[in-house]
Amino acid sequence: MQNLRALLLIALAKAVFGFYFEDSYSHVYKYQATSDMIGMHNVTTVVQFRVQSVNTSLSLGPLNVLHIDSFVQFTEHGYYQENPKKWDLSKAFLFQILPSGLVDLIHVHKEDHDEVVMIKKVLASTFSANVRSFCGY
Repeated sequence: MQNLRALLLIALAKAVFGFYFEDSYSHVYKYQATSDMIGMHNVTTVVQFRVQSVNTSLSLGPLNVLHIDSFVQFTEHGYYQENPKKWDLSKAFLFQILPSGLVDLIHVHKEDHDEVVMIKKVLASTFSANVRSFCGY
């Protein structure tokens, strides 16, 4: 009976989406990364963004929209700039997470700069998860 419950749990777990965004809520996140700039000084990038599910009727998983609220870079010496290249961050980025956890079906605005699209792809990829069941002895 215990083995049957474990098998049922694994079967149900495979049907669950990799990441779930509850309908009608904005899920707010902060991404932070520090980079060493050619050995001279560290630059820290902080991006605050939100994700909201916009279409949950899709069979492979809900369609989500990502918006960047702020983009700030600062150095270890106290210098900082908000949105240093003055990008238009208001454009939406749509993505879908498949049941396997793979981020798929992205849609970007045609006027978004390549750098902004890359940042949005990185942020969306933080929700990618691929869980595999392993039974080893």
